[in-house]
Amino acid sequence: MKLLEVVDISKSYGKREVLHKVSLDIRAGEVVGLLGVNGAGKTTLSSIIAAVHHPTTGDVRYRGVSLYDNVIKYRTHIGYCPQKISDGVGFLSIYEQLWFAGQFFNLSSDTLQERIDAVVSSFSLKDVLHRPLNELSGGYRQRFALARSVIHKPDIVILDEPTVALDAHVRRQLWDYICMMRAEGVAIVLTTHYLDEAEFLSDRICILHHGTVQFIGDPQEWIQSVAKESLEEAFLHMLSIERKGGI
Repeated sequence: MKLLEVVDISKSYGKREVLHKVSLDIRAGEVVGLLGVNGAGKTTLSSIIAAVHHPTTGDVRYRGVSLYDNVIKYRTHIGYCPQKISDGVGFLSIYEQLWFAGQFFNLSSDTLQERIDAVVSSFSLKDVLHRPLNELSGGYRQRFALARSVIHKPDIVILDEPTVALDAHVRRQLWDYICMMRAEGVAIVLTTHYLDEAEFLSDRICILHHGTVQFIGDPQEWIQSVAKESLEEAFLHMLSIERKGGI
């Protein structure tokens, strides 16, 4: 089932075009990995999907309806997990942070308490529930960020480099949580520079290069098409072709 359709999205800042006629769809219960070198347009595309920025041309449709018909309502259907959590209110406990996040989405007290209990269990936060955010390790902070992003049960979650700078075993724990969300039917847009992560988690990948789509589909299909053994090898192969003037 298509939850979201990105239709011919272009984005320019002045005379510089960052995205050029990008189209893709996002389905329920899948992980779509956004891949590309720095400056490829990944962050810009994610911010447009998150309704943070508006495209120059094109449309984004949620369940067949343009999100721009009602941006506020659309935002209740998405969750966002940033690469780094701000410490602006880091003195608040995890429980308090989750409570305020739920209130932002106008959840009733009873519903919000049920949701907090659910995400605390799902993301193993019970032991730190009443500790301030700014006292927690990077792994716990990212667990909290994931929990906060789904406190209102969104259909789509945008993950922006969710495991950057984390230890290998913590990364693997977060992979498990991402797989859990997918199994619950959540659609996930994953931006990552870790190609092993993208290969393991992504049902489909969207490779952006200079603001245009180079490939959308099963990562294994792309790997096999260039006769490589891994997504990392295939990606490096694409870059080597560009250096030789082939892209």
